[in-house]
Amino acid sequence: MLALEAGSEADLAELKDSAKYAGRTPYYLRYRYTKTEEAKASWSGALEVHGDGGPLTKLSVLPSFEASGDPDDPLHVRTFEKCEESTGFDELPTGGSVEGCRIFLTDKGGGAPNDVTWVDGNRTLVIWK
Repeated sequence: MLALEAGSEADLAELKDSAKYAGRTPYYLRYRYTKTEEAKASWSGALEVHGDGGPLTKLSVLPSFEASGDPDDPLHVRTFEKCEESTGFDELPTGGSVEGCRIFLTDKGGGAPNDVTWVDGNRTLVIWK
């Protein structure tokens, strides 16, 4: 984990059906994954962010495709620039790294997160406070 940054409800205004996120605060979990010998054989587990009421909701924002009007490049890919997932981990050589970001939302009126964990099944492997 590199950082956990608070966003604002206004950040989510550009998303489709943004009204359903009213009263919720996004937190941007910035991370770096480095491929090790162990990671070649088993890449598993997940990052979770927890607040007083339990885990925050992970929000996945998929890129959208829009017509550009340019015949040489007809589609424009639009991403959520504040926070983008990493790609390409499987193609990395040992020792290579990728950085990315995941979005977690508080419940309506919920407070700031308490910790970030790396879990694998029912086992908590790492806790950051």
